[in-house]
Amino acid sequence: MDKNNYLGIVALQLGLSQLRNAAGEAYYDDSVDGKAGPMTKAAIYDLAKDLGLIPEETVPAPAPAELPSNAVLVFSLSADGEKHVSEHFRVREFACKDGTDTVFIHPQLPIWAEAAREINGPFSPNSAYRTPGHNAAVGGAALSKHCWGTAMDIPAQDATPEQLYAHFEQILGQSGGLGLYPWGIHVDTREVKTRWRE
Repeated sequence: MDKNNYLGIVALQLGLSQLRNAAGEAYYDDSVDGKAGPMTKAAIYDLAKDLGLIPEETVPAPAPAELPSNAVLVFSLSADGEKHVSEHFRVREFACKDGTDTVFIHPQLPIWAEAAREINGPFSPNSAYRTPGHNAAVGGAALSKHCWGTAMDIPAQDATPEQLYAHFEQILGQSGGLGLYPWGIHVDTREVKTRWRE
């Protein structure tokens, strides 16, 4: 562990926990653990936006598939929910179903959603980002990729689950997580190729 980096993140988390937004809420209200996890990144994003460093109308365009498997964009459901992250998909479609304002989206997910739409017709993901609490409530895996904004569940509509699975087997190649279920497929950005069928 890089001691200087650890101490720097601890100091950042402590500072963010002391700062308040317009509603009087702390920007950071989680463990001071020296790890730059999703909650720390969300706090930095919220502070930067409140300081006017991030224009309200700006939504970063999806990046190429070469992005690291854990690189995510951070959005606010209340501020960004109706903004497009791809031609047919909006931020709100990737938000946690419990209504949490922070939304984590790996840039690859909207690209894959568009690819699924080509054979599946218009749809919204069954599930994409989940807070740890909501993930536990719906019986998700303890280390679910959904909690990092790097996974989504695609419901079968115009295509069968098997057709979606075969379509994404071609798209993912030798990487990514892909699961087949009676209702559709799960897909995530993990680097090691993993496949399963329920």
